[in-house]
Parts: sequence; C-alpha cells; structure tokens
Amino acid sequence: MKKVVVEFYSPRCKSCRDVENILEEVLKGFRDVELIKVNVLENRELARSFGVVAIPFWISATYCINL
Repeated sequence: MKKVVVEFYSPRCKSCRDVENILEEVLKGFRDVELIKVNVLENRELARSFGVVAIPFWISATYCINL
C-alpha cells in the first residue's frame, strides 16, 4: 500500500508558498508517505472533483495497486 498527501496549490498563492517548506520538512519524518503537488491553475477539473474551494488544500490517502 502507498500513502500519499495531495497538496492542491497555486504558484500565485502566498499562503501556499509560506507552508510549502514546512509541509515538505514534516513529511521527511514519514518515509512511507509521498507528497503529490497539484497546481489548481493547470488542473481545475481535478481540483473540482476533490471539492477544493480554497487553497492550500490537502488530502491524505492510502491506495493499493495490484500488479
């Protein structure tokens, strides 16, 4: 199983830039968690599908892929 944190952000968002380094530093302590960053300006439909109404916005998930 893979654990991920998905961060929805915009490069124009000051709050997003302010917490970016903090989030990356915190996640270093969790070797089994991957950070996936989604630019909402480039992925509007994906952001809508996850109910993003304000940024920064995070979700965590665990998924399993059978190969």
